[in-house]
Amino acid sequence: LLAICRQFNVNKEWLINGNGEMFTLKSKEDEIRNFFENAISSDSDIAKIQRKFISTLVLLDEEEWIVLDRFMKHYIYSK
Repeated sequence: LLAICRQFNVNKEWLINGNGEMFTLKSKEDEIRNFFENAISSDSDIAKIQRKFISTLVLLDEEEWIVLDRFMKHYIYSK
């Protein structure tokens, strides 16, 4: 039951008794952890791209992180 709740982000109390919200809110840390776990544990084409992306991030220096930050801010504000 706990594994199902964790995997599908379902509130255990809701699943058992129908009380509360159906889904639980994930923290940013949980979202990041899930992203890495999925990228590492899967052999799908998307997971391969994700692993390549992560490997690239590891190699960035401070200036490149600043450039990436600017890009992300521009991308977010342009939507």
